[in-house]
Amino acid sequence: MLKKTVMTLQQAQQRLAKENAKSGETPAQPWLVVSACLAGEKCRYNGGDRLDPAVKALVEQGHAVAMCPEREGGLPTPRQPAHLEGGLGFDVVAGLARVLTRTPPGVTAQDVTRNFRDGAWKTMAKAREINAQAAILKDGSPSCGVHRVTLEGTEVEGRGATAALLAHNGVAVFSEEDWAGENRTHDASVG
Repeated sequence: MLKKTVMTLQQAQQRLAKENAKSGETPAQPWLVVSACLAGEKCRYNGGDRLDPAVKALVEQGHAVAMCPEREGGLPTPRQPAHLEGGLGFDVVAGLARVLTRTPPGVTAQDVTRNFRDGAWKTMAKAREINAQAAILKDGSPSCGVHRVTLEGTEVEGRGATAALLAHNGVAVFSEEDWAGENRTHDASVG
């Protein structure tokens, strides 16, 4: 079994504080992947965002790259909301579970598994390209969920497809709540 060294939340915060302390000396190099909706991009299923000013500041300061796995996988904005069926995020990546749109009764759900899988792998490719050590992702999403996702219409503990793939490949994954709860004293905008 491959042994992975995963960055802890405290290590990520310490790295950010250290980089902010030397701001102005050299341009920041991205080392984080963040959910694009948290950076203010209007890419959620309903056409909105989930702006988190601290996450947006990380992108603006060059510490992070914003990605929307669902958009990267070819889904439009807006789009039907989706949920996992038959398993959690890594099961989707491994081809053992599906992602289906949530539709009103009597309307056939669309299978968007390929879009979610493709988006997860494109996000993983970007993480490798920048040698990302951590990711801040939108919890609750079938792509980015870190602690919780919707499985067959019920909220459960688990990871979405992208969060699971990143974590499996040694990238530390944090929800926006994880980051906000512990990082406000090291907020990128305070620098």
